[in-house]
Amino acid sequence: MRTLKVGAVAVAALLVAAACQSSPNVLPQTTQAPGPVVAAPYVPGTAPIAMIPADKRTSEQWMEYLGLRLVESREPSGPPAWTPEPGKTYFFTNESTTWGATNTRNGIVVIDGATKKVVAQSKLPDEYSVGYSSHGIAVSADAKYVYLPALGKRNFTLVVDARTFKIAKVYESLGRPHHINNFRTADGKERILVIDFGWNFAGSGFYVLDPAQDNKIVGGMNRADFSGHPYVVSNEAGKFIYATVPAPTSALREHMEGYLAKIDTTTWKVAQAVPMIDPIWPEITADGKFAWV
Repeated sequence: MRTLKVGAVAVAALLVAAACQSSPNVLPQTTQAPGPVVAAPYVPGTAPIAMIPADKRTSEQWMEYLGLRLVESREPSGPPAWTPEPGKTYFFTNESTTWGATNTRNGIVVIDGATKKVVAQSKLPDEYSVGYSSHGIAVSADAKYVYLPALGKRNFTLVVDARTFKIAKVYESLGRPHHINNFRTADGKERILVIDFGWNFAGSGFYVLDPAQDNKIVGGMNRADFSGHPYVVSNEAGKFIYATVPAPTSALREHMEGYLAKIDTTTWKVAQAVPMIDPIWPEITADGKFAWV
């Protein structure tokens, strides 16, 4: 054992000597210790959107935060598809293609409130109407726009001119636009609130459009804000609105609690939560003291 050790050391020494003789100008390399890591300076606009206060977000930031996309904008002017008569009341409803419907085109129907007769019926572009369905509809407070979901392989919210029945804007969301409500802010501004149906582990929560600003997205809450998904949001005027947040899937509805959320519309955050089994639809009394769920 001792002889083998000496022999191994001798061979290694010879190899080192040979290497030095063949490369006499090679200097031994040294490894320099890494210096301290310096964080890049903060640049305004690079913060995550969730860190930007709600009242400071642009429409584009709201869309990114909520998972929305403006598919296209169109010029909706042109000859009217119908002309309302002064002093009359008109009712707008959606015309879907599901639940036993015989029509094949999703659209808008206008009904005379007194005679109960149809006075107008839209024919929207095929790419947003044929084979699509809807569950709800809304009309802006000034009756200038109609908001119609188009549910299918892709899911859209259509902003339609209420007189010409031409499309003004098309938004695409992560889930199926479900209910659409008129909504008035605490300072009296009229808004439109769209709720995505979220029982498929997807959806954009809900999002708020401003008819006075060319129907830009000006607010909303995503699924992370709720730690779940909203099903129906009340359309009460004021600083607070209310949303039901049921179980995340229909299979769990009888096995776990959801909650009723009280939402601050200045911060777009849940201000209070009340747990309950399978909450679906909230109605709030006019004085804001009671919620019927």
